[in-house]
Amino acid sequence: MSRSTASATLTSKTWKGVAAGVAAVAILAGGGASFAEWRASAAADNAATITSGVLDISSNNNGTWTNRAGVEINPAEYVIVPGEELTYTESMTIDAEGDGLEATVSTNIPSHTGGPELVAALRDAASLSVTLDGETYAPMSETEGPSAIVPTNDGEQTVGIEITIPFDAVEQVAQGQHVNIGALEVTVAQTPMAG
Repeated sequence: MSRSTASATLTSKTWKGVAAGVAAVAILAGGGASFAEWRASAAADNAATITSGVLDISSNNNGTWTNRAGVEINPAEYVIVPGEELTYTESMTIDAEGDGLEATVSTNIPSHTGGPELVAALRDAASLSVTLDGETYAPMSETEGPSAIVPTNDGEQTVGIEITIPFDAVEQVAQGQHVNIGALEVTVAQTPMAG
């Protein structure tokens, strides 16, 4: 009996000692003790300043509307008929700076509202071309609407904007309707970079 009691007492003391040791380690680890470590640094060989570019467009306030015959008109007072074609021409300034920068020039013609048949006829037939340094950039495709991709050079460039809106209708379609194009806009946006 006494041997069994002594064994139980010894085991109890052993576990108490282990618990005390674990507690001491925990106190050392979390109680403000510090562990030294080696550390070094060196300046990068090719460190440099990174500079962002610019892309902007502004109107030169010289826009004109002409009819199929090339006569200047006021579209607010002009009444179109099937077979007519209206053209808006203006020079704008693109300010572009950035390596590998290309831009898409587009118009907001598809967003204009008015008589539904007339809106559809003008929107679907509208096209845009951009002239830069004597070269004309036509729409990317017929399905992408009135827009064109143009290369950009560092600094300001004057581009010619021409928006052509033919009107074709049959029978009684699109008669007596109006489309508000007073908020006509030209937008320039960066094209996604390849790679």
